[in-house]
Amino acid sequence: MDDRISFVTLIPEVYAKLNNTFKFYGHPTSCKRCKLYTFCGRLRKGLKYRVVWVGKIKHSCPIYGLIVPVKVVLEDFEALVPSKAAVEGVVLRYPFNSCGLRRCSFHNLCYPPFLRKGDKVRIVKVEERSIYCRGKCLKLVWLRLLP
Repeated sequence: MDDRISFVTLIPEVYAKLNNTFKFYGHPTSCKRCKLYTFCGRLRKGLKYRVVWVGKIKHSCPIYGLIVPVKVVLEDFEALVPSKAAVEGVVLRYPFNSCGLRRCSFHNLCYPPFLRKGDKVRIVKVEERSIYCRGKCLKLVWLRLLP
């Protein structure tokens, strides 16, 4: 069963190709005044998406030129979780680590910046790699954000 989050949004025409993947880096603040922002604004900064359907209607955008409707699915992403929780199929709520040390080289894997407090994720793959940090064993896993 594929429980990936999918939805229709608007993206620049140059990226609107079937099976194209892209990482979303955010919209300029001026986009929030646009009448189409409710569609474009569904993308979450920092996450990677794959285009699974491309519409035919084109809209004019003062920032991106032509934008088109697409259906995207959210791609899985890597993170570090406590080794005792690293089991395929396990559902976790973010945050799942307790260290919080911002200057650690693994911080973005322990605390992915695009996740929000309370987000639910499912472990879809556990990698062999273990990392020992501050006396704790962490496992590298692939996570899927759940609705």
